[in-house]
Amino acid sequence: MLSLPPDLAATLRFPTALPGRPDHWVARAGAAGHPVLVKRWQPAEGPALDRRMAWQAAATRALGDGCPAVLARQRHGGAVWTVSRYEPGGPPPLPLGPGLARRALVLLDRLHRAGLVHRDIKADNLHRTADGRLLLLDLEEVWPCAGPRPGSALGSAAAQDPSTAAATPAADRFALGALLPPGPLRRALRAPAALRPAGLAELWPLLAPRPGPLPPLAPTGWAALHAVPARAQALLASPGG
Repeated sequence: MLSLPPDLAATLRFPTALPGRPDHWVARAGAAGHPVLVKRWQPAEGPALDRRMAWQAAATRALGDGCPAVLARQRHGGAVWTVSRYEPGGPPPLPLGPGLARRALVLLDRLHRAGLVHRDIKADNLHRTADGRLLLLDLEEVWPCAGPRPGSALGSAAAQDPSTAAATPAADRFALGALLPPGPLRRALRAPAALRPAGLAELWPLLAPRPGPLPPLAPTGWAALHAVPARAQALLASPGG
């Protein structure tokens, strides 16, 4: 039987396990019974939960409409519990078409320009909603680009960047390249590290068909996350441990 944190148990009803997604449940929230997704996550590595939760909150703010809206996030029983808006849909068809590939690159750019890496880019962590939008899932494994100590890349062997075991923006894009059809963009993302384009501005011209002007880019660094509380900022900047 699912044992929810007490305050979540008071507001969520009829939790039902989500097929194929361990530790995920769909429930009804509040008097109106809005559908929500409940996720329980227990890290296998790295710093304390408070620090990891701060990184998750920062990633959610950086992605904006590029991830499910988070309604609650808390720690309980050694795990992090996240309640987010339930978005019907599923993994996108592979290889990714031009529109979905463009959207994935923009979402990764938002994350990277905020100083974070995803570490686990794969089809199951991309979600195409019923109305065709692409969302980035599983933000529990995000990690700062520069520490507190390098996080290892996760995911399948096809997603692993042979040039480094560390999680970097280039490693995220390398993993995305495995989901693309053959062509200039896939070759650029999967090229040896020294030959890869450095960011979205260099990759944009490789998209086919040509997508039009490059969208406005987010500010670089933690300044982009002005809404992160001061305590979370301190956690983000603190040394590893």
